[in-house]
Amino acid sequence: SEQLIFRDNVRNFKIWDVNWQLKNGNLKVNSPDARGRTALTDSAWLGYAAMSELLIRHSAEVNAIDAIQTSPLHRAAWNGHAATVWILLKNGANPNLPNGIGRTPLHASAGNGHVDCVKLLLDYRADSNYQDADGWSPLHEAAMRNRSSANVIALDNSGSSPLHYAVTAGNQDVVSHLLKSGCNPNQCNVFGFTPVRLAVFFGLTNILAQLVSYKEPYLAFLLTKTRDRELDWSQNSDERAFSQELHEAMNAAGFVTDRARVMAAVVNCEQDILRARWKSESIYIVGSYAECWGNNRSRMNGTTDLKSDVDIVDLNRTALFHVKEQCQCTIDAQHSLVAAAMRKHDARNTFEYFQGHLCISGISKSHADFEYSTSKPAQSWDGFSILRPATDLVQAFKLCTYPRIQLLEPGYTTQIPEDIIEQLKCDLKNYPYHVVKAAPPGEEGKKCRGSAAFLENRLLRSMTTVQGQVYSVIKDLVKEEISKRAIGLRSYHAKTLMFQLLDKIPRDDWKVENFIKIVRIALEMLRTALLQEPQSSKCMSHFFFRDAPLYLKIDHNEKSQIAEAVAAIEANLIGFLRQFKDQLQPLVGGGNLVFHPFMLVPDPSPPSLNYSRDTPLYYYEVYTAVRDALLSLSSAESRDVGHRDLLRNLSKIPDFARIARETLKALALLDLGKNDEAKKILRACLGHQVSKGVPISVNDPSSDPELLKESVKRHLESVDSAWMFCFVFNKPLQLSMLPEYARQLFPKCILYVNVYYLNFNALFKFLCLDQSIVNTSTSAVWFEDSLQSHDSQEVLTTLEFCRDTQLKAKLIRRAAGTMADQINDFQAIWALLAKDPELIRVCTQLTIDEAVARVRRTSPEAVQAGGEQRFRDCQQPAVRPPLLVQ
Repeated sequence: SEQLIFRDNVRNFKIWDVNWQLKNGNLKVNSPDARGRTALTDSAWLGYAAMSELLIRHSAEVNAIDAIQTSPLHRAAWNGHAATVWILLKNGANPNLPNGIGRTPLHASAGNGHVDCVKLLLDYRADSNYQDADGWSPLHEAAMRNRSSANVIALDNSGSSPLHYAVTAGNQDVVSHLLKSGCNPNQCNVFGFTPVRLAVFFGLTNILAQLVSYKEPYLAFLLTKTRDRELDWSQNSDERAFSQELHEAMNAAGFVTDRARVMAAVVNCEQDILRARWKSESIYIVGSYAECWGNNRSRMNGTTDLKSDVDIVDLNRTALFHVKEQCQCTIDAQHSLVAAAMRKHDARNTFEYFQGHLCISGISKSHADFEYSTSKPAQSWDGFSILRPATDLVQAFKLCTYPRIQLLEPGYTTQIPEDIIEQLKCDLKNYPYHVVKAAPPGEEGKKCRGSAAFLENRLLRSMTTVQGQVYSVIKDLVKEEISKRAIGLRSYHAKTLMFQLLDKIPRDDWKVENFIKIVRIALEMLRTALLQEPQSSKCMSHFFFRDAPLYLKIDHNEKSQIAEAVAAIEANLIGFLRQFKDQLQPLVGGGNLVFHPFMLVPDPSPPSLNYSRDTPLYYYEVYTAVRDALLSLSSAESRDVGHRDLLRNLSKIPDFARIARETLKALALLDLGKNDEAKKILRACLGHQVSKGVPISVNDPSSDPELLKESVKRHLESVDSAWMFCFVFNKPLQLSMLPEYARQLFPKCILYVNVYYLNFNALFKFLCLDQSIVNTSTSAVWFEDSLQSHDSQEVLTTLEFCRDTQLKAKLIRRAAGTMADQINDFQAIWALLAKDPELIRVCTQLTIDEAVARVRRTSPEAVQAGGEQRFRDCQQPAVRPPLLVQ
């Protein structure tokens, strides 16, 4: 229909077509879709400022509310689209309009660090003290994410400050910021806990040192002193010997090419599933997750660090841009389709290329949205655990040709193997050059950055074990050590350093004994690049596009200060590498790669399924089938008829989602009051095991990447692999047949008011334990298994039912740092601790024993000085504030 074409044109920024339709068509500009979203909501979410202004001129409602009470301003503020935020505000958007959980646009922009949006919202009188349903203000959001000028002493509904949450999250950087900003480490919340006590419970010794330093500087000195001694001592180590030691530790943590090959196949498989779900071949997974090295600093097991993310590129299927004086479309016979497209378009699609960027300012009214775009991705989702990392969905636009790539030109001398060079040349033909909405500092809206993501992906995936390990170390030093001392470097600088090393160092020199030597070379190259480049915002050149400079972060320190930080790391390199080695986590069990294909990107409107067909559902269709089932179970409509249809539809789900299928059946029967039938289904699954990941045994060194990907797909379909899901719903979802505590846990609302997460294996265990149909030995195995879990639903299920205090203490101490700042998760753990004094005692004793043992080992004089008793004293409970009533 005309209305559907109109909405599609808005989403694809066809501003001329939209303008014509608004003037000549019979459109309802404020007509909502199934999710209650208007065209302006879509435009604001995507950051189309010019499109938004056009819609507003044609009477679009700026304060339109969708099904989850979210306005266009919420959407634009969340993604950091400052120009769109300004357009909405100047046209009357309410900056203090709360969504379904009481969060305003300022909550969204402050939490995500979008400074420009925060300033705009405050200029238009947004309330910085407005509290959401949990009592969190935008200032809480800013403080928890290490933003400056935040009111760090503000308390939420539980009497907790941001410091309580930062400690529980195990985030040392945020803890340091909050303490410097005046946050009280002795502030007691309604659970009776101070940040100091929480650090003790969770065994966070380094954070404990930070917290007690103001009151017990001697204790902090001891903890810091032991660490410094280890660093000083390590400087005497033989570099060649330590190279071998570090190499072996990284091998044990999974940093080897065989695992990288399988991980690449896993990523390719995820990409195919996303393409099938979205019915688009223009979806590409890029960045560190796709490159397989450097997305997890502790081990290569398929998970992604909370500080890392997953980048997904969505190549626009309709727009094709051309480069002035470089376009080959009209003369290259191999690009006949492109040539036809070129004849169809006019000069509006042709841009100048300069230093790795397309110059788009003022070229064409049809692409006016570029002039308002910022350097933010089109859509982003925060991570809430290492099983569901942060995700950026980046809109990209195809160019007809790649710019000059010196590496691939005849006569260029490189140490990169010839077969890799040939593969890169093939990639030029198979993968399009594209630009993304990012620009150099001060030129936002004037330029779009070219991307070599596909070439980078190829080169990094070709690395040997030693090369991959060197890259992982360099990236970690840049992100974790140098950035603590001076702001400015990006992960991309580390990646470029690695490319330069691959280009210059002969293949035969990439030996284990040269590990640390090569890292030193990289640091020296980085320091030289910082000092030689005269312009203050630039550092190094792009590896593939040599005319394009790389820029430092906008709020960077002086380059001389960054260079000093690099020199400091180089001067004590083995000490820092020993720290890196100590945080590595050896793989346990079979070392499978963790893979949950339906966790990355929630789909708000997946295509409907045909349940009447005779064949079972395809793998990618399980996402929609499970989503439909949850909606049916949450519906208030006739249960008898609805659940009969539900049970019939669930029978279409194959065994690769057995635990999800059978758990959903049990929920439907419980809802109908058929408890005995539900228990029968649950009992039938008691001996069933879900897949714990993709085994490395699927790897065949002789197989090419495509065959390896097919091996991964066959594995997924041969085991129960689909049991973790992330969904978007248009209304609150609640499973009323569950006990009250379980309703808060399954499914879990995360990130936004309408994004939900569900671990069906944890829900199955919860139902079995709640219905008392599992014996003691089986439950003990489940509880023990949860020690290896990074999932909050499994952790909280064990804490609810397990009676082994020692095991629960281990689990609680392990939980810190594995979950992001999910308020409800943290408060649930605090509540469990508060009602179990014995658990508090055991957690405390474990931390004291570890701290004292550490002091005795490296500072024996501290024992005589009363250090042990001071460790015991520092965890004593504070007096609960009388004004905080639970």
